[in-house]
Amino acid sequence: MTKQNKPDEQSDALPPGAITTMREWGWTEARIEAERQAAERIRAAGGFQNWVAMCEAARIASEARGYTVQPENFKGVRRFETEAERLADIAQDELHASTPQLWAWYMSAELRERNPGMDYAAQGAAEVQILRTFGAHADTLPLRQMPSGLQWPKGEPLPPKWREGLYMAKAELRAWAKEHAPDLLGSALLAEPKSAPAAEAATIAGPGTMHHSTKGKRAQPLSAEIEAAKREATNPDDAYSVYAVLQRLADERKAPFLGFVQGEGCKYQTPDGVEFFTLAALRKRMNRAAKTR
Repeated sequence: MTKQNKPDEQSDALPPGAITTMREWGWTEARIEAERQAAERIRAAGGFQNWVAMCEAARIASEARGYTVQPENFKGVRRFETEAERLADIAQDELHASTPQLWAWYMSAELRERNPGMDYAAQGAAEVQILRTFGAHADTLPLRQMPSGLQWPKGEPLPPKWREGLYMAKAELRAWAKEHAPDLLGSALLAEPKSAPAAEAATIAGPGTMHHSTKGKRAQPLSAEIEAAKREATNPDDAYSVYAVLQRLADERKAPFLGFVQGEGCKYQTPDGVEFFTLAALRKRMNRAAKTR
């Protein structure tokens, strides 16, 4: 009997017995098929880590362009010979995204790299402690869903395997740690990005590449967004009032904004990369405009 004649036999992308278990749970055939397709997309990407990187790159591109960019338009390209090489790449890569489980493992592995006398048992204990921190603040974590890249709805119960099934982008995890777990900021994996372009987690298929820095390049002026914020602000001549509107737009990720990072400002996409717009920058701009009136 050929594989086509075995309707209950799962594809290679799913582990043995997966479909049988799903049916025992009462899943519909449509949901099972969606799960099969998602597993196949992950396998085609070369594994979960590559798929996470591709989805995060696609999410950023979609928000910047105003239309949906499929993860398959990106491809994972990095391969590492040693764990130290992988950790160094994550530390430099501002586009990196991983599951909470993998973040905890990477951070514990970094501790072991820094402390040669640390054994695997101590690393395992550190990993558990980091996961415990994530769990204690699970309702505040910047979790995103696979494969859509959408944020997990706040207030919704987390799925049983959220530590392995949801993921967090590096910049968003850094912002979360500043408020909820500042001790984690000692990790080089969450270090603030430098002016030089960060290493790419994925490259877009075809001409052109995505960069996360715009050093030496003129950032998007945000003129239209600022004027719209003035119309909505309670006091259009007050920088604090106008910036409060911009911060709300950033929190809502209204294009071209990608979020608000405490201490850095409104994160937004430019044609050449990602920039931050601060209250001080808005105040200077408004002061210059007032002098020209």
